Amino acid sequence: MARLRSRCWNAQFARAVAATLALLLSNCADLDDQYEEPPAARTEVAPARPGFVWVHGHWARRGTLWTWIDGHYERERPGYIYVEGRWQREGSYFEWIEGGWQPVAATR
Repeated sequence: MARLRSRCWNAQFARAVAATLALLLSNCADLDDQYEEPPAARTEVAPARPGFVWVHGHWARRGTLWTWIDGHYERERPGYIYVEGRWQREGSYFEWIEGGWQPVAATR
């Protein structure tokens, strides 16, 4: 009986170690992906639309793949300007800096 318990415990331990290693390795792959520069932005043609601002599309990382997020219109905000998002190098990796509305006085 003790021998059977030992085998079961060993099998459970081996499964737990394998699952932990798989999780650690998948996290390492995600970290490596941050070092890859995003592709060049796509050209988007958006007709002028009174009362709206065009927010350009951008690349986003989805797992190990780059996915294009289409641009969109946002309604203008009086006294504010829209600052586009951008990819920024931080040491040896890239970070997405989200765009957003800022007061006109803050942009000067």
